[in-house]
Amino acid sequence: MKQALQKGLIMSILGLIVLAKPLMAGGDVYRIFLNGKQVLEQYVYAAKPLDLAGLPLSEANSNDKLVAYYSHCGTIGKDRTITIRDEHGTVLKEWKFADAAAGAKDNGMEIPVKEILALQARGRGLSMYYSSQQLPAGRLLTKVGKAARPIV
Repeated sequence: MKQALQKGLIMSILGLIVLAKPLMAGGDVYRIFLNGKQVLEQYVYAAKPLDLAGLPLSEANSNDKLVAYYSHCGTIGKDRTITIRDEHGTVLKEWKFADAAAGAKDNGMEIPVKEILALQARGRGLSMYYSSQQLPAGRLLTKVGKAARPIV
């Protein structure tokens, strides 16, 4: 009986740790959607390095709508900007977004995929960065490249 209680307690604690991971203090989160379908989600913690996944785009995506959401510990940033940079860090394109209305939970940043594809033709090693008043130095969101097979 005592062993069963100990096992149950240990399993409960492990379950709480797993469930609490996204709620850790200091964590930002961002999500990227393509035509309403989530293609990338990343939780950002000071103690955990980013696990960057590439965002594969091809001509098949030229009419698609890409929307990025970034949350600073549960709040939407001010003076938000998304940039596409080349492998040398040079900004190739910049999109600025209006501040969210008071009390808004989500305020997506929409970027036409055809504009990103036009940049792919100019350079290799493209990356998408987010910056805001809360994160002035910016944060690398994802690498952007041509897909072996397009995202559907």
